Amino acid sequence: MTAANVFTVALIVGILANAAWCAFLIRRQRLNIAVLGLGAALLVYGHVQWWARHESPEIKEAMFIQHVVAGWALVGMGFVGIQCRRDRT
Repeated sequence: MTAANVFTVALIVGILANAAWCAFLIRRQRLNIAVLGLGAALLVYGHVQWWARHESPEIKEAMFIQHVVAGWALVGMGFVGIQCRRDRT
């Protein structure tokens, strides 16, 4: 296991643990916080793998776009869900 993989796993576990803790504290927003945490973890994975891999630029670009677009979509959905909660006028 390379140092980049260990770094990626540590960051993702930290992000997901933080999201789980926040979801435990704010029970009404569990799903939105879970989506936000999953998106952040996907963004971290995409950025670290792009930085660490030694492949052709075309492969790195396709993988980076695939992870970053999905990560930002999930982060956006989680953020909008938190902002548009039911009890807010």
